[in-house]
Amino acid sequence: MISINWIIDLIDNIPYILSFVIPGYIFLSTYYWVSFVDHKNFNNLIIKSVAASYILGIVFDFILKKAKIIILPDQRIILLTIIGLLLGVILGELCHSTAFNNILLKLHIYRTTNDDFWMDIFKDNTWVRVFLKDGKSYLGLYKYGQSNKDEPIIALTMYQKLDEEANVIIDNSNNPKELIVLNTKDFDRIEIVYS
Repeated sequence: MISINWIIDLIDNIPYILSFVIPGYIFLSTYYWVSFVDHKNFNNLIIKSVAASYILGIVFDFILKKAKIIILPDQRIILLTIIGLLLGVILGELCHSTAFNNILLKLHIYRTTNDDFWMDIFKDNTWVRVFLKDGKSYLGLYKYGQSNKDEPIIALTMYQKLDEEANVIIDNSNNPKELIVLNTKDFDRIEIVYS
């Protein structure tokens, strides 16, 4: 007769085992989602989650010990999960912010934290003139862009369509509700003006 006691023990310990995965998983998933990380980085997510949970747990226990606070194990897991969620949001926003990239530049670290080149180029209130391969161009305010693509699609608002001599063909410059969606593979070049 085969003993199944180990299966029963494993089932009984599933909440304990998950306590080493869930806080880190919540942290990493939130961080990846907030910072638009490509799904390729989800490899080995369980192992990364265990490592992140371990680090979160050590720091959390150190703070509790210094503050002389005692909590129950169930409360610890709930608090670690909430902290993981909040840290994922905060670090996701912070690491991909302009301020953080400026700090890296001041430290002579010449790389960006953004995976997408366009996120570094287009800022709020960026005026863009897109020159098409046929000589025509569009001048407008950058509104939206597709991230993590080699040839992203962008949307301009308050735009004008210009011919080869820069004569206005279509004028929607006073209408912020009008959008034009353009594929960058059709571009010859882009001029950008920050205001």
